[in-house]
Amino acid sequence: MPNIEVHGLWGKNAVEVVNKIRKAMEGSPEESEYVTDVVGSTVLDHLSRSQPFLRLLSSEEDSVQAILERLEPLGMDIEVLLLFQFVPKSKKV
Repeated sequence: MPNIEVHGLWGKNAVEVVNKIRKAMEGSPEESEYVTDVVGSTVLDHLSRSQPFLRLLSSEEDSVQAILERLEPLGMDIEVLLLFQFVPKSKKV
């Protein structure tokens, strides 16, 4: 389950980015699996300028590049973290 986090945006601006993500992911193989998470944070660079970014977390390394290609047109920095494992709530380890 890919998780696309939005960092450094609040309120209406965060909702706009989530809607853009939704549109970018339409028709993708991950469309029914990904989630978005708006992280309540303020992200500043060394000059105290706002630097919002996306963070993509996934345990499916094979799908990361395709998701990045869909997100890149949003014009935001994107961090990628590969997860060791994802355990759905319906399964136990």
